[in-house]
Amino acid sequence: MKKSVTAVLCICLLLMTFLSGCGSSSVDTTPLIDEEITKMYSDPDSYKGRTVELTGKVFNVDGSSFQMWHNPSDNSENTVVDAADVSDLSVKSGDYVIVKGTIEGKTSGTNAFGAAIDAPEIKAESVTVSDYQTVVSPTLKTVDVNQSQEQSGVTVTLEKIEFAASETRIYVKIDNQSGAQYTAFEYSASVVQNGTQYEYAYNYEASYPTFPDSMQSGVSAEAVIPFPAMDSSAGLQFSLDGYSSDYSLNIDAFTFDVAAG
Repeated sequence: MKKSVTAVLCICLLLMTFLSGCGSSSVDTTPLIDEEITKMYSDPDSYKGRTVELTGKVFNVDGSSFQMWHNPSDNSENTVVDAADVSDLSVKSGDYVIVKGTIEGKTSGTNAFGAAIDAPEIKAESVTVSDYQTVVSPTLKTVDVNQSQEQSGVTVTLEKIEFAASETRIYVKIDNQSGAQYTAFEYSASVVQNGTQYEYAYNYEASYPTFPDSMQSGVSAEAVIPFPAMDSSAGLQFSLDGYSSDYSLNIDAFTFDVAAG
């Protein structure tokens, strides 16, 4: 009799263990890889519970939540971010941000024009305010140049060049000790590479620093001058012209030859 009872109890325990295992479900929290992010925007619910790091540009802030374009280049991949658990949240419309958090699935609502929208919602663990270069146009290669030229008290330094997939950024510093005002023509700066001349490519989204229109004597300033994308492995020649309010000063265009790197 004891053996029968013991056998029945063992069977019951095994059955309970089996049923318990069937009833439990583990949530996949592995981080999304780049190839999965685009798919996530098509079906957010399939990635619920996964962790993710996303970049984007904020376009709407509502208390502790905000919306951002994950692809700000064409204002696409709308993303809702719940940042209630983020301390000292300080974001505003137009900020570029890096968000780390967990996918909550799809959320639905209406935009400012009353149109229905569906977007993934991210429960944020952290929100970091970043910049245009990091989020939209990351640097693929940096060439440190640090070449300086001086004419009549005006010193121009070509500091470095950043090559990105969408543009080339040239960092320039001017120190005016000429005793007169100096104006740099950064909008007419040029680059020659492999027999092709490239002109200044205005980037209104980036808000790069520019030189003062008329730089007083004793003033130093720095600017980032954007150009179209170029070959990062080839040499180039950069030229920057300007003029002085003292016409007796002989100041020609500043031209820098940068070797292939």
